[in-house]
Amino acid sequence: MNSTVKSIPAKDTSLFKYFGTWQATDEGDPCAMVSYWTAAYVEFDFTGDSVTLLFSQPSSFRLQIDNGQYMEAWSANGQYTVSACGKGKHTLRISSQSRRNHIYFAGVATGEECSVSRTCDKPHYIQFIGDSISETPLSFSHRSADILGWDYSVIACSAISLVRNRGYWRTANGWYWESTKGNCWHEGTIADRLYKNFGCLSIGMEDAFFKLGIPSYPSNGVSDIKDDPEFEDLAQNYFTPKYDFNFATGNTPDIVFIFLGTNDLTLDDPMPMCDAFVESYMQFVSKILDIYGKNTKICIMQGLTGGRGEPISLDSARISSILRAAKALMHEYPDNVCYIDHETVASWGTEISEDKTHPSPKGYDTLTHEVAKYLAEHFDTRA
Repeated sequence: MNSTVKSIPAKDTSLFKYFGTWQATDEGDPCAMVSYWTAAYVEFDFTGDSVTLLFSQPSSFRLQIDNGQYMEAWSANGQYTVSACGKGKHTLRISSQSRRNHIYFAGVATGEECSVSRTCDKPHYIQFIGDSISETPLSFSHRSADILGWDYSVIACSAISLVRNRGYWRTANGWYWESTKGNCWHEGTIADRLYKNFGCLSIGMEDAFFKLGIPSYPSNGVSDIKDDPEFEDLAQNYFTPKYDFNFATGNTPDIVFIFLGTNDLTLDDPMPMCDAFVESYMQFVSKILDIYGKNTKICIMQGLTGGRGEPISLDSARISSILRAAKALMHEYPDNVCYIDHETVASWGTEISEDKTHPSPKGYDTLTHEVAKYLAEHFDTRA
């Protein structure tokens, strides 16, 4: 770079706004910021017709200029130049593509005619916590936030439960049940590593939310995690401080939207399981409020079905347990917790797909607009 080019490091949070899980965990460049989980993004304003993004490692990401369409991009050599229309002021967002994808953002390089500044604050920053229904690109989560013009992040994982040792995440990562042996693990899998190292069958969101992601098989479908060093290390060290998230990084959401329970309970689970779920839910929300502060609003949403595609009903262990947790939390934190009850969710008429669990594409559209409407009515204070 010549003398007319200046570099601005990624850790300058007076200029760069981070949403979601970002942390300086790149050992090759401790000044870089690394993204984790789904829908983590960084944004800033710049003047001029171009700006060069800097990366400490090869990174794939999505790029958005001036609220336009997202474009997929890739940097193999540590730099990526973004060209804008005209020399005016532009807003640039760099977003992760999935929770398995990291952005190794090192900062930007600008010329003499280009300046960088912090973007204006949106009305709200909402963080969604959930499972596959919240994680999918079709989800109500980020789409409802986009409708409202709010900032957002998504901490979600397909098949995950709230409570450790439940849900379907473990099945996808090496656990299986055998009638003669009981709980079993395929040798070399994530479930095998977790059980040998930490004595647990699987990870719940009560663990994962406070960590840098979650070990899951990468999309190339490798059969043993030793074939992927990152996932091997996650499984070996997950319940150690190495993968703790430092919540001092980035912005703090003023609204946290929790949609969990689908992978914890079904129609007729026994009372001890329901009691444990309610207790974990209360501890989970309490920890979030301790970290984010007592001004944070928590929005709890009821399930879409009672289980196995059954209608929403208080006869379902799942629905009644979420209700119990919500009522207890609203009693303990009356100024913080609100609840989208089973009657409201049922009235939306969200179409469920043939798998009897997830919304259909039409159902996701319904859910997106109903959630956006609810959030606007309860939290949007603009005239």
